[in-house]
Amino acid sequence: MQLHAFGGCRCDLPPGWLEQARQVVAGYPKFLDEFERLLSANEILIARTQGVGVLPGSLAVNASVTGPMLRAAGINYDLRKVDKYGIYDRFQFRVPLGEHGDTYDRYMVRVLEMRESVKILDQALNDIKPGPIVDPKAKLRGFVPNRARRTAASRRRRASSAFISSATAAQIRIVIACARRA
Repeated sequence: MQLHAFGGCRCDLPPGWLEQARQVVAGYPKFLDEFERLLSANEILIARTQGVGVLPGSLAVNASVTGPMLRAAGINYDLRKVDKYGIYDRFQFRVPLGEHGDTYDRYMVRVLEMRESVKILDQALNDIKPGPIVDPKAKLRGFVPNRARRTAASRRRRASSAFISSATAAQIRIVIACARRA
């Protein structure tokens, strides 16, 4: 069952969903601890990522890089904080930043952002009031196109996927031919 829709929930949560979500959020830090213990101090990962693929902050900004890659380059810009995106201004969280802009910094920014996301989820779950989520007075409409439109759309999808498949097969043949020559 799909619970979400543009603008929020499409229907009320099933019984027990909120408690299960809280359990997942409560257990996720333990998973992240093990994840980091296995990877973050791994000699091979460090050797292959530190100093590799360095993206300086100035180049990241000029190339319109966004998100974790921009923050890994040391640029403190997060739409959730700067533009008060969505409801993020209600939540307390920090924006992790990298220092070197290399592949390891990008990895660590993403790991730290997972930790911050858990904090945001915990706060959001605590803000949900008991009772129905969807206003019973709200009118929910669904749009189902007529059969002719559905059939036409299905044909277009099949035709485009066949084109993509044939293009991919042709590209594979070219790559194999080039490899044989080399």
